[in-house]
Amino acid sequence: MRDLFLKVIEDIDDAQDDGYLFGEYSEESYDGFDMLQLVAAFLRDLPDAARLNYTKAVWNTINNQNYDSFSAFFGMASDYLKPSDWDSLKDYLYKSELFDKEDFSKEILAIFEKSMTRDDKGKLLKTLAKQSDKFIVPLAQFHEKEEGKAKQAIKVLDSAIGKLMKGENNFYYGATDVKEQVMEERIRLAQAQSEPLETLAWQYLELLPKALTMRRVLELVPSHRAQFEPLLRKKSIAEYLTHLEAEKRLDEVVAIIENKKEEFTRGALYSMFSLAFSRYDFYVRNKKALPDLALKCFLEKLENELPHANDKNYIAVVDALKNIKTLEPGQEFRQRLANIRLVYKRRQNLMGKLNMAFGMG
Repeated sequence: MRDLFLKVIEDIDDAQDDGYLFGEYSEESYDGFDMLQLVAAFLRDLPDAARLNYTKAVWNTINNQNYDSFSAFFGMASDYLKPSDWDSLKDYLYKSELFDKEDFSKEILAIFEKSMTRDDKGKLLKTLAKQSDKFIVPLAQFHEKEEGKAKQAIKVLDSAIGKLMKGENNFYYGATDVKEQVMEERIRLAQAQSEPLETLAWQYLELLPKALTMRRVLELVPSHRAQFEPLLRKKSIAEYLTHLEAEKRLDEVVAIIENKKEEFTRGALYSMFSLAFSRYDFYVRNKKALPDLALKCFLEKLENELPHANDKNYIAVVDALKNIKTLEPGQEFRQRLANIRLVYKRRQNLMGKLNMAFGMG
C-alpha cells in the first residue's frame, strides 16, 4: 500500500506536468484532497514503527513533487501523527527542508508542543523564527513565560522590529497581522516593565500607517497627536482621511478632497483613493452633514456615468440617483428622472434598472 501510494503521487505529478491531469469537470475528476485523506487514514492506522517510517517516505515523495495540492498533506499532520511521535521524528525534522513550509511548522508545533522538553521547544521556535516572522511572538512568549526571561523576550521583539522597519521580509500574506502582533506584544512588555511608550508608538505607526493604528497610538501617547498625524498623512493620505472622518473632522476631509489642486492632480486623487478612500463614498456616508457638497458630488457622478452604455455604469447611475433623491426636492427629482428616461429611452437595460429602482415612468 505504501509503494502504491508513492507511485500514485509521482504519477499524478507527472500527469500534471504533462497537462493530462484535468479534463472538463465531471464527478470522475481527480480530487487531490480525497487521495491525501486516504493516505492519512492509511498512516494513522499503522503500528507506531511502520507509521513513522512510512510517514517519512511519504513526506520525502511529496516534498519532491511540483503539484501544489500535495502541500496540503503537510497541514494534515494532526490527522496521522501522535504527540508521542516527537522523539522519533525530531532529528529527522531538524535536518529536513520541511520546516521551510510554514503551515507544516505550525502543525508540528501544535501537535508536539506538550511532548517537547523546554529545550526542544526553544530550539524549535528559534529555528522557525529565523524562517518566518510569524514565529517571532511565540518565541518571545516562550522566553518570557516559560523561561522567565522578559529581557530576552524584549531583545527578540526589538530585533524583529528593527528588521521590519528596514522592510526585510515584509512582502507576504499576513504581514500586517505579524507587525501588529509584534508591536502589541512589545507594548505589553514595555507596560509591564514601566518603559516609556513614545518610541514604540512611533514605530507602530511607521510599520502600520493606518487609521486604526493611529487610534491605538493615541491611546498610548495622547500628547503626541501633533507629531503622529503628519506622519500618517505622509505615509498614507487615504488612511489619514479615514482617521479624520472617524474623528468627525469632516471639514478637514473636505478641504483635502475638494481643494485637491494643492496636493493632487485629479487623476492622482482618484487613482489613489479608488480602493482605500472614495470621495463619492465619503459623501454617501456624510450626506446629511454635508448636503450641498454631497448633492454636487452625486450629480457629478451621474453626469460621468450616464454616457456609458454597460451594466456597470447603469448600476452606478441608479446608485447616484438614489442618493440624489434623498437630497433633491421631489418635483425636481421626478423631472430629472423623466429627462433621463426621455434621452436614454433606447437603452432597455438602463430603463429596466430605473423601473426596478423607482417604479414605472
